[in-house]
Amino acid sequence: MIATHNKLFGILLIFVSLFFFGKMVSKIIERYKTVPLQGLYQNQTNTLDEGQSNLLPVTIEIPNLQIQLPVNYSTIEKGEWVFEGEGAFYLTQSPIPGERGNSIIFGHNFPNAFGKLKSAKKGDLIDITLKNGTKRSFKVEYTQNISPDQTYVLDQTDDTRISIYTCSGFMDLKRLLVVATPAI
Repeated sequence: MIATHNKLFGILLIFVSLFFFGKMVSKIIERYKTVPLQGLYQNQTNTLDEGQSNLLPVTIEIPNLQIQLPVNYSTIEKGEWVFEGEGAFYLTQSPIPGERGNSIIFGHNFPNAFGKLKSAKKGDLIDITLKNGTKRSFKVEYTQNISPDQTYVLDQTDDTRISIYTCSGFMDLKRLLVVATPAI
């Protein structure tokens, strides 16, 4: 009789485990789904003349967090992020960092990328080096955890800012936004 109960308990435990495993797999799949960025930068292309191409960012550094990354280039096409490589990514359809508007930089929250970004605090300095060697400094104004569909945070603004965007939360189901303005 006890053996029968143990077998039933074992079978029940297997089914419960499979149920929770299925839920976990579904969350992992959800993590890697792209959120459509409908309307965001849809009709914009960054047509830089030769002089402006020297203003593209090449590195980003956040000294307090010991983050120093190369900056690659990205676009949004047909409502999806398009990028390759490692490090940070600058959305070329957004303003050059330090120019008026919302300059977008994003990357994975891996330990060798923006993994420490969750520790950013108001007042932390962020240095962006441009292709021409100029360094532009920003200070963190605020951080915010948002859901992936809150893409309005990437919209253009009337001020001068950079928005750093990465995954966060349990199984990366949230996004972390760090907004910084020029450090004068």
